[in-house]
Amino acid sequence: MDRTCPFHGCFGESIPLCKFPLREEIHGIGMSDPEMIAEPLAKCFDYQNTFYHQEPRFDIVETTEKAKYDFVITSEVFEHVQTPVQRAFDNLVNVLKPGGSAIFSVPWNTEGDTVEHFPNLHDWQLVNLTSGLVLVNRTADGRLEAFDNLIFHGGDGTTLEMRAFSIKGLLANCRAAQFAEIAMAEDVPECGIVEVPWSRGFTLRKAG
Repeated sequence: MDRTCPFHGCFGESIPLCKFPLREEIHGIGMSDPEMIAEPLAKCFDYQNTFYHQEPRFDIVETTEKAKYDFVITSEVFEHVQTPVQRAFDNLVNVLKPGGSAIFSVPWNTEGDTVEHFPNLHDWQLVNLTSGLVLVNRTADGRLEAFDNLIFHGGDGTTLEMRAFSIKGLLANCRAAQFAEIAMAEDVPECGIVEVPWSRGFTLRKAG
């Protein structure tokens, strides 16, 4: 399998985004994709960029959609979704058509296990104290928890980091979701793609 292009299965070859052909029969979504990716994809495919906090909304943890998309792009999202994170991986498989692909990336550590910052998250909110933001949680069995020293991506109060993935934990989540193929992206220097190990993305394919 050619791993340099996640759309290889759509086109039969690996080509850069700027040269994608018009294929309106290919249906896909992005999850908070940057405009530099979303705009050309919308011109080539039946594609819509989605968001958690604004329209058009899409929540990978709560979605009930089934076998709807040829591809889903989720970059730097799953470290922010609510527990249990496995539900998000399972739903990622569910929303794909047979043979469909997820273009997936999160930050991950090369050693150890995935660390859940708030493993018992249930009924929670962020509270702004004079000393800073605190997460207050009531667990499913009624216990109160409070967490400070929170980690946000993009500035305080914007996107809360729920977990720090490890490569071992990440691959375990993908396998538990029963992706048929899990392919780590390779460098493509001619297209300007040279990634450090801990940020390398994946192409995840659903069985056809």
